[in-house]
Amino acid sequence: QIDGVPVTDSYDGSSVVEVNQNAVKEMQVISGAFNAEYGQALSGVINLVTKDGSNKYSGNIQAYSGDYVSNRTDIFWNIDELNPINVANIEGSISGPIIKDKLFFYTNLRYYRDLGYLYGRNQFVITDYATEAPNSAGSDYLFFDKDGHILDPTITDEYVSLNPFQKYFGQAKLTYQIGNGMKLSYNFIGDQQTYQHYDGGAKLTPDNNLQRFQNSYTQILNFNHAISNSSFYTLNASYYSKEYHHYLFENIYTGDPNNPTEYVDNTIHQTPAYSYAIGGTNKNRFERRSNTFLGKFDWVSQLTQELNLQFGAEYKRQEIYFHEINLVDMLDENGQKTYPYNVEIQPIESVDNNEYLHNPTEFAGYAQIKVEAFNMIINAGLRFDMFNPDGVVLSDPSDPNYKNPLRPSNKFNDDNGNGILDPGETVKTDADRLEYWYNDATVKTQISPRIGIAFPITDRGVIHFSYGHFFQLPRYEYLYSNPEFELGVGSGNSALFGNADLKPQSTVKGEIGLQQQIGDFSAVDVTVFFEDFRDLTGTQSDEVLVFGGAQSYSRYANSDFGFSKGFALKYSQQISGGLAVNLDYTFAETKGNASNPADARNAVLGGALPETIIAPLDWDQTHTLNISVAYTKTRDWGFSLIGNLFSGQPYTPAVNKFTLVTQNAYPRNSGIKPTRFNVDLRAYKDFPMGENYFSVFVRVMNLLDWDNPTGVNSDTGDPYYTISRTEADRINPNMYYNTLDEIFMNTGFFSQPRRVEIGLSYNF
Repeated sequence: QIDGVPVTDSYDGSSVVEVNQNAVKEMQVISGAFNAEYGQALSGVINLVTKDGSNKYSGNIQAYSGDYVSNRTDIFWNIDELNPINVANIEGSISGPIIKDKLFFYTNLRYYRDLGYLYGRNQFVITDYATEAPNSAGSDYLFFDKDGHILDPTITDEYVSLNPFQKYFGQAKLTYQIGNGMKLSYNFIGDQQTYQHYDGGAKLTPDNNLQRFQNSYTQILNFNHAISNSSFYTLNASYYSKEYHHYLFENIYTGDPNNPTEYVDNTIHQTPAYSYAIGGTNKNRFERRSNTFLGKFDWVSQLTQELNLQFGAEYKRQEIYFHEINLVDMLDENGQKTYPYNVEIQPIESVDNNEYLHNPTEFAGYAQIKVEAFNMIINAGLRFDMFNPDGVVLSDPSDPNYKNPLRPSNKFNDDNGNGILDPGETVKTDADRLEYWYNDATVKTQISPRIGIAFPITDRGVIHFSYGHFFQLPRYEYLYSNPEFELGVGSGNSALFGNADLKPQSTVKGEIGLQQQIGDFSAVDVTVFFEDFRDLTGTQSDEVLVFGGAQSYSRYANSDFGFSKGFALKYSQQISGGLAVNLDYTFAETKGNASNPADARNAVLGGALPETIIAPLDWDQTHTLNISVAYTKTRDWGFSLIGNLFSGQPYTPAVNKFTLVTQNAYPRNSGIKPTRFNVDLRAYKDFPMGENYFSVFVRVMNLLDWDNPTGVNSDTGDPYYTISRTEADRINPNMYYNTLDEIFMNTGFFSQPRRVEIGLSYNF
């Protein structure tokens, strides 16, 4: 939440709004069984309160730059080349009065870029291609440019970043003290991002890496009114918009009849064995827009010294637009590719063109009471949520696509029921079928009780207990994917459909713990917890056979479940002289029937049987240890070290890539990835300048530059070696423009290398 307004994108679970850390006045992290005030969350809530202006003009200017400093060239290409402005940031804020004691402003601007640490080589352009040499049977290749000139594939040393990122951020906030306990504020937050994701397929043809763009802005209107010393209410209205799109080229067509498109014919681009791809163009184009209006009301009353009452309601309406296109070869009247080469957009009924617009709505109301009596604190609440998905489901799941019906009675009016179009029987149109083809998805409701109790056992010790029901809507992509219910070609399972009738995902969680002060400078907190997940989105049980029996499809359903249990230990110690140490350790076990909603379908497509056992989930992390050491010498200088130790997460071992199995060779997630350890450092030095000061600071992420593998080769359990490498050595293939070491080193298996940033800030 930002200034009391939820800002999570229900489509993919990401944050709609990013707030610059210098604009944050307060931050609160709530985990465990949180109050009924908060909804649409299973794990926790982060509350951010942004800064207001005051009667005093003040501001901050900060700039830093840096680079990735590492010698891990066996994993990351070009990482040993230093560029002191590879990472660059400049930002500033200013606040103060517009009308003294009445109207105040706060503004913040930021520019940030990171040229990245994942590099490719500028070896080829998109029009270069390879082809088998005559009479070589695939053992030798020749290389050409678009004009047919032979290329020399000698390895180049011209490196290009494949994961650059750039962002502009701005915030403006006005605060008006109306008087009589009333305050009105308006907050605008916006950012613009351009970036690329690392794509190993474009490692030697960097011009084939998709360009990505994301823009978002949020407007929040907040009215606070304290009607007495014991009661106040808050009214919030917000509108936020988030847009994302990606493509290789902004325009599909050039307008030049001699060269109608920049896209190329990918079918002529061959790739030698154990080599990176040469040339070609990614023909995927994607656009998504989310516009959300939210209204929220909260009332708080301290009825007596012991009794506090809070209640509220919120309404949310969203507009979600989605459009994904896979461009295909344009064909002439004879079914041959056009010359000059061109591409086209398939009609909307094609699986290569998916588009939808939905307007889901949500309503929620809650009430909670806090009682402080008999040396106890009791928080009890009840939340009601309602969701209208604004979607449809098939009235006859065995005949999914109204534009390509399979059942005879859906093709024509089969009056005699013989399945044959007889004289006098009329053919049905699309409009005829749409009258009965779909049913509206049902409105979903949920009631969530929650309670928390805390009571002292000594003057320095408190026992706390909480229990509650929580829910979260399934991601909208699971509700609306494949909106035209289109089947692929061929037999067997040929599609995965969204399901607008999915129920909310629910969790029952509880915890009990002890907080104990030990002496004057140390404290310990021990908590035991459990979580039970139900109605998670999956494909375990919903494979549907279409009419005729030649094909089937899967659709998302509330088929997955799981649980988590464990304990957490926190210890803090203040040491004289400005030194503080904090430690927290968590032991947890998280298991379920599937980690990914598509796991069951993917198993079927791979020729294996879906898992029916409870196994560790992909994010199961048995041991988590965090240690922070901070030292502050008045306002002169200081440093902090943060260390993290994570036990390895599970993975599913494979026999090897050459073995064909019809059932799972190993139990799901029965292997464990390596343990990870990381240390970050921040140090600063302040220099006074009259009444103000400026600071010099340094930040180092991954101080020790450890590899910290996050993935492994499933056939060996090792991030560096795969059995496929042994097979390649045995074949001894011709290598042209990369080595076997390069092709078998998966950069995505490792955490980012050491990053060093040095900066200055001035506060006034």
